[in-house]
Amino acid sequence: MKIFSLRNTLIFFLTTCLFVFFISIKLFFLKECYTIKIFSAYKSFGYNNIKQCYSKNNLEHNVKKLSKNFPIFFEFLRKQKRNYYGSSNQDLLTISNKYNIENVRDSMDNYKYTKGIINKKDYENIKLTDEESLIESSNWNRSHGGNWNTHYSNSNKINKNNINKLKLVWKNQSIATKKLKKEYKLNVQLNPIIINKKLFYTTPDNKLMAVEAKTGKKVWELQSLFPPSRRGMVGFIDEKKNEYLFLPIRGKIYKINAKNGKLIFNFGKNGAIGSGTIIAPMIYKNFLVSITLNRAIQTFDINTGQKLYSKDIHPERNFSGAAPWGGTALDKANGLVFVVTGNPIPSLYGVNRVGANKNSSSIIAFDLNTQKILWTFQDVNHDLWDFDISSPPVLHNLKIDGKFYEVVIALTKQGMYFYWKEKQENQYLI
Repeated sequence: MKIFSLRNTLIFFLTTCLFVFFISIKLFFLKECYTIKIFSAYKSFGYNNIKQCYSKNNLEHNVKKLSKNFPIFFEFLRKQKRNYYGSSNQDLLTISNKYNIENVRDSMDNYKYTKGIINKKDYENIKLTDEESLIESSNWNRSHGGNWNTHYSNSNKINKNNINKLKLVWKNQSIATKKLKKEYKLNVQLNPIIINKKLFYTTPDNKLMAVEAKTGKKVWELQSLFPPSRRGMVGFIDEKKNEYLFLPIRGKIYKINAKNGKLIFNFGKNGAIGSGTIIAPMIYKNFLVSITLNRAIQTFDINTGQKLYSKDIHPERNFSGAAPWGGTALDKANGLVFVVTGNPIPSLYGVNRVGANKNSSSIIAFDLNTQKILWTFQDVNHDLWDFDISSPPVLHNLKIDGKFYEVVIALTKQGMYFYWKEKQENQYLI
């Protein structure tokens, strides 16, 4: 009997290849890609949407997920990672900086909270952004109601006289009831937007839908493998009346023709640019502004997708986390972006992140024209309570004692509203 016959060798070789193939699929592929929808995702968003299915970046994710069922093996892998690649400041190891913590605490910023107007400047002749305010309340082309995040429309079609007479006109269901358990992927947190009488929204099975706002009739739909942005999208109509959507999906921002759902392939690389954000982008002049989870403010040419600059919102950082995930606001008149940030990590253990952890759990004002941070306000120094600012900032023309003030408002987990008087200055009142 020949053990190493050609036939047996061939069978062994093919079996080994299949084994390696399935192991590599298990380790390098994401579970979201084990679906026939990969074909419709390719048709909708192109290669950009599916190329993340298979990459070396998925290896660590899948190995970590699989090894968590075996604690001893998991701890062994963590140890090897520390030995060969260095430790993360999320690891609870030893105090990295042993200088006098009391001195650091004494040097932290002390904010004085005063009720009412703080200084005595004459603001009677303040130039309010009335035109911008009118535009904001007359449109809903960005999630949360626009760049000011007011959730407000000046339409009087629904009022106190007819609010009790509202009736359901139409409804759409993206997943059949009997398929709900199988097809449901993730709850939807993205606010819909409206462009030229068309309503755009996302669904729990990762679709982007465009319907006629009046009738609910489907105009087009796109299928994604991965959940679209959790915090929003933005619409845009250019001077030639072309209608566009900018939608973030898993590290990319796609530019889509809002009329027919087709990708704009001359934007970035095949219709998308690399920018890891879950927040609705903003449009300022001819720029697309994105605030990334990597803690950067990025601007791109709105037509070509070319990156213009990227600025870190944490220039000095001895901590992880503090990502801007809650939302942003844009003051077009003054070219200012307001960003709220998350808490530092580790969340409940701060020994290795000595100091105030500047710009974490904060609101940051960034000047798009000078490309510099204008001012910052930290709600919680050295946050140990997960008190990040999770609500998007709101811009408003606030009337106090017969005078108007341009303010940015932040709602925090501590139940406080902070009003910054004069958005160009770090002056505040509550």
